[in-house]
Amino acid sequence: MHALLITSDDRIVSEFKTIAAVTQTHLVIASEPTKSEIDLAYRIFVSQELSDIEIDHS
Repeated sequence: MHALLITSDDRIVSEFKTIAAVTQTHLVIASEPTKSEIDLAYRIFVSQELSDIEIDHS
């Protein structure tokens, strides 16, 4: 299980890496996540610049 961050923004990646380190959370970062990355995520965060992508979670 992991948290999934969907973004291509380096600033957002940096902020989430810091948060993940402090909270000891396994964080996966992808701009185009795989079905497996989505299926294994217990939390999904999507940055605004990619908020119009379609995520197939079926």
